[in-house]
Amino acid sequence: MNPFLKVFYLFTKVCVRASFRIFFKKTTIIGEERLDFSAPSILVANHPQTAFDPISVVVRTPHIVFFLANYSIFNTPFRNWFFRTFYCIPIKRKKEDAKMGYLDNEKSLSIAADHLSGGGCLFVAPEGRSLHKRRINPLKTGAARIALDAENDNDFKLGLTIFPFGNNYESATRFRKNFVLNVGHPIRIADFKSDFEKDEKAAANKITDLIAEQLSELIIDIQPAIDDRAFRQIEEVLTTESNQSEEAIFKKRKALSLSFLNLKENNKSTFEKLKSQALEYNKYRRGWHISDSTFKNPNLSFFRVIYLIFTFPLFIWGAVNNLIPFLIVWYLANNLKFPVVYKNTVKILSGYVIVPIFYFLQTWLVSYFTPSSWMTWVYFLTLIPAGLIAWWWKEAFEIVREKCRLSSLRSKRNEEIQNLKSYRKELLNFIERGDTLTRRSDSEV
Repeated sequence: MNPFLKVFYLFTKVCVRASFRIFFKKTTIIGEERLDFSAPSILVANHPQTAFDPISVVVRTPHIVFFLANYSIFNTPFRNWFFRTFYCIPIKRKKEDAKMGYLDNEKSLSIAADHLSGGGCLFVAPEGRSLHKRRINPLKTGAARIALDAENDNDFKLGLTIFPFGNNYESATRFRKNFVLNVGHPIRIADFKSDFEKDEKAAANKITDLIAEQLSELIIDIQPAIDDRAFRQIEEVLTTESNQSEEAIFKKRKALSLSFLNLKENNKSTFEKLKSQALEYNKYRRGWHISDSTFKNPNLSFFRVIYLIFTFPLFIWGAVNNLIPFLIVWYLANNLKFPVVYKNTVKILSGYVIVPIFYFLQTWLVSYFTPSSWMTWVYFLTLIPAGLIAWWWKEAFEIVREKCRLSSLRSKRNEEIQNLKSYRKELLNFIERGDTLTRRSDSEV
């Protein structure tokens, strides 16, 4: 690789990882030990959030990764030059044939195979498009075909693997939410040599089915959307009640999702009752702007209020220095006519431009009115921490408001609140039953 491109890649990777530490409240990597690999590989992942999905995977791997990218992003001379220069190989979907110019897909697939033959890594989104749903859509066979071609070119001695990853976002649209990256087990392509020699197409389909199976195991896969909405409420109750690590909680969520689907298949009436209770609890709770944790513990701590009062100046300082760029980023994400899957991508990309500009201007103003350079540097280095402190204060204040709101509702809508408490208890009973079944099956194994 060109030394300049290599340095640019590594610098960008450091910047992206730093920005992700700010954007996500907490990042958990399950199976992190599997990221230490040396063989040429195709990285594949689910695709619910456009550019976030490949980047979330690639910044965790120790290799320079190229991307098999949708041809529609190469639609101007500058973008065509930029993406082809910076690690992207174009591929065209059938529906784009009438809109885009000619592209030889077979040539692109051959370039990708050559890249892998040279020991490289390649990211492929096998679903082909980004949809904001917690499910695996039907996969394209491109990743399997590239892998088989590369191995065939090297007499199946390349050692190529397909590496599945599961991107699990707490929210598709909100800042400072949790993210779980679930690392799967590599699929060794040489194991399919005999299948390839018998029938190339059947071998590609077999590998693709195996990829789909792994990806489904690495995420919470609930459909249709209304069932997923009900299960998300159950997950929130589980998270509120648990004091375990994020990894342990995710594994419980996954096991619970299987219990949820099993209940749907084997006891329809009980399932519909549980789903109705979850949706009703969610509707009223969200309508009243009250979190599940507040329902669990509605008592307001006097010390929390005092703590917020004393830390209020820190909130003001952080808000004053970060509010304008934050509002501009928020406005762009919510007013540009992009689908919901692009919202977080717009936030972080616009933040890369807008936040540094404002930080530079603010620091310049401080340096203009401040005689000492060290004070300017202190101001500059505290801008990001001050913004995060302001965000923490806002969230802590919201909890106090929720508790006050719930206290007020008790006197006005006590019957409804008691109903919601009973719904939550039923959700908790389902969680406990699912947890018991999981422990029993683990002990049997």
